[in-house]
Amino acid sequence: MKTRTTRPFSAFQSLMRGWSELAPYNFIHALRLEEPAEVERWRSAAGEALHCLGLTKGIAIETPMADIETHLAAELNRGFAAGELPLRFFVIETTGAGHWFGVVIDHWFADDFSGRALLQRMYATYRGTAAAGLPELFLAKRQPARRNWFVEWSNFFKQAAALRRARRIPLEMSLDFTVSAFRVELPGETLDAVRASAKEQNATVHDVFLAAAAQSCSRAHPPEPDSPLAGIALASAMDLRRFETGAARAGFGLLISQYTVVEVEPESVPFPDLVARIAQKTRGLKAVSGRGIFLAGILFWRLSFSRRAKATVYQRGAPFAAGLSNVNLNGSWLEQSGIAEFRRVGPAGPVVPLVLMITTFRNRIFVDATYRTAAMCRRDAQILVDDFARRLVPIAR
Repeated sequence: MKTRTTRPFSAFQSLMRGWSELAPYNFIHALRLEEPAEVERWRSAAGEALHCLGLTKGIAIETPMADIETHLAAELNRGFAAGELPLRFFVIETTGAGHWFGVVIDHWFADDFSGRALLQRMYATYRGTAAAGLPELFLAKRQPARRNWFVEWSNFFKQAAALRRARRIPLEMSLDFTVSAFRVELPGETLDAVRASAKEQNATVHDVFLAAAAQSCSRAHPPEPDSPLAGIALASAMDLRRFETGAARAGFGLLISQYTVVEVEPESVPFPDLVARIAQKTRGLKAVSGRGIFLAGILFWRLSFSRRAKATVYQRGAPFAAGLSNVNLNGSWLEQSGIAEFRRVGPAGPVVPLVLMITTFRNRIFVDATYRTAAMCRRDAQILVDDFARRLVPIAR
């Protein structure tokens, strides 16, 4: 059932809803508190937060007996039924006196920023903190205005041309969308070193992560001999709120876009040079919203009539090796609260075989990796992510 509050209002939302109808496309935010859970208080907090968004259906808090890792994987593989709210909540007791509280969101409905805003309101209510000092929680009604159609489409055609040289990651069963997930924590000294590396190359921290991911994916998926497909394609999430002004920047919804970086034989390039080369590309890509490309995406999606055609449309036309999302939570309400641990886990769906959700929290870098089991086994995924981490660690020495 579609309601006013759960209807896509942008091309990207419509496209992402198509992904979600083909296979579960959920993201999860979860926080851990070192105290016993009060489930009724969490239910009340969730109900108050959803009321701000005009969502008034009955609120259920699930209390699974599984550990957090098992439950996260299960929720990534569990879709939402027709007529169901596109989000759900859970509480998991941990060994000792602590517990996890989390929200699972159908990604077409909201983005990472919105998930954290929702958690902030619920956490404050659970703690009994006055909501008057919190940012307003309201449903976004529109996308930010486009900046430059010509540049958007110029970028699109350049990226489309580059994708023709990208390596295809083989899938054993294209209609098997099962995913699994795990977490890696990088050594404590890595963050300062990565920031220094970015500064030296006039780049961002995310550019450094892209360089490491490009080299690691290239090593994990070497090109066939004499193949013209020598590139590694990476997709990055981009928050569009920076194109907004005033209160509209805080709207709850899907206010994101993405951009693509394709690097040819990245392992053959010295790491600092690769960072600088990627930074030069991303500066132009992030200058505009890139929203126009999703109109083309919807066209190709709708022209893929069968489930198999939809399941392989990205492998054929936009063969990404991985997707990256990077969030720095240093100084945020999450860091300043009594929260012991925070998790953000993203979906793979039909788009990418591997997703790296990179979170900086209390000066530590955490990587929550989600991978399609039809594309790689746990061992291969772990080797790739460990290699990604190792390429960052030497910078710190």
